[in-house]
Amino acid sequence: MRIVRESAEGIWISGIKGVGTVAPQSNEIFVGSLNPPAPDEAFWAYVPANADGVKIFCREIVSRPGASAYDHPLTSKGEEAEAMVVFDNVFVPRWRIMAAKVPELATAGFFNRWTSYSHWYTLVRLETKADLYAGLAKVIMEVLGLEHIPLVRQRVSEIVQFAEILRGMSLASIETADISDGGLLLPGSNALAAGRVFAMEKLPRVLHLLRELCGQGLILRFERHDLEAEATFGEKFSWFLDTQRVTAEQKNLLMNLVWDVAASEHSVRALVFEEQHALSEPLLRDRLVLDYDYAESASLVRRTVGLEMIQ
Repeated sequence: MRIVRESAEGIWISGIKGVGTVAPQSNEIFVGSLNPPAPDEAFWAYVPANADGVKIFCREIVSRPGASAYDHPLTSKGEEAEAMVVFDNVFVPRWRIMAAKVPELATAGFFNRWTSYSHWYTLVRLETKADLYAGLAKVIMEVLGLEHIPLVRQRVSEIVQFAEILRGMSLASIETADISDGGLLLPGSNALAAGRVFAMEKLPRVLHLLRELCGQGLILRFERHDLEAEATFGEKFSWFLDTQRVTAEQKNLLMNLVWDVAASEHSVRALVFEEQHALSEPLLRDRLVLDYDYAESASLVRRTVGLEMIQ
């Protein structure tokens, strides 16, 4: 992305925005750059999705439009779509520009500061998902009669721990919030970054545990009409799949939901998205090191070992 022309009224930009999340469903598209090699590529602006010269190229879908809500309880409802957004000599008026040709503002630190609410909703989304995963694990244990098995409870404890730590990090970001120059309450950036990094590390494991809890039931899922089909001994197919606690239809629906959440194309897309959205793990870790308040603890260590501040 770069500024190809400029006037008193605004700038004209050309290039491609790598990942425009929900761009096809948006009214406004935020566009900018991180650590660009040239001043003409250093800018932050908001552009209408229907502006002249904007073209949106969508990725293939991973939802199942038109599918039965029984077969796919989650993915039948749709998805948020990513896209590549092309800007072909697009005019951006001055009032839509946050910064232009200011390389010192085209950094992860600046992005991290003014997108605090983006990081906030990302952590809250992860916290909400984690609570859902804990609920899924609990219902899987109930349906399959696994609560009495210590090893199973050990596995589920990892999912509960994941949910509790993310809830704690979300609360910590509120407790460490401060007031911006504009008078807005900004959640604590280090708590947000630490929570997101923890989630990125543990999320693949949590999804694996959900799949593991289901065993072969996650593979052996059937359409509703198959369950009603005549099988043998004068019984329907569902009779052979009923459990002591629930019907075959209920168990099958639960497995369908877990599949959508933890094993489908949609679930893989969601995992990759969390790993890459709004600063990747290496950038978040870098901000953690740079932004952490070492003042009191580092001063204590220096006094203990007789060191002066090293510049």
